[in-house]
Amino acid sequence: MNCPPHVRIIALGNEFAGDDGAAMQATRGLSALSAEFFFAGRPGPGLVEMICTDAPTLLVDVIRSGRTPGSVISLPLTELKERVVDGSQVSSHGLGPAQAVRLADALGRDLSPGFFVGIEGVNFAPGNRLSDVVTRALPHLVNELRTLHRRLIGSQVEPYEESAHEAHEGREGREA
Repeated sequence: MNCPPHVRIIALGNEFAGDDGAAMQATRGLSALSAEFFFAGRPGPGLVEMICTDAPTLLVDVIRSGRTPGSVISLPLTELKERVVDGSQVSSHGLGPAQAVRLADALGRDLSPGFFVGIEGVNFAPGNRLSDVVTRALPHLVNELRTLHRRLIGSQVEPYEESAHEAHEGREGREA
């Protein structure tokens, strides 16, 4: 009997910092999927170990990129380090996903096959309430995660056409 590949879903964020909890909340909406869930919070350098595995991986986070609040982006993990403008803080964490990918590369570690999925946040004030715009965008984030989960189960990681997955926002070619 052939078992489908085991998918790892890693949610980053702080549920007590406004929109920063959106990735955690969206990931909870995926509990029916066949996957191993990690609600990692802010793992710092520990994220390198989490994304350097043979398991296909979805890495979910809230971003600060200057995009329209609530917009959802996705891209292969292998492209994450090239898409971030040097010096800009995309993640809401000190060592975000792009920096973890760069660190893994510097250490000679192989990345998991998979995707980064981010939702643009706007409110990072203390408290567990998401902004209205991010709340309205959560279904788009969940749908994108489900779509990419199906791709990973089917081992269809490449090729990847970003324009088909620039969910919700419809912009192409901007820096993450």
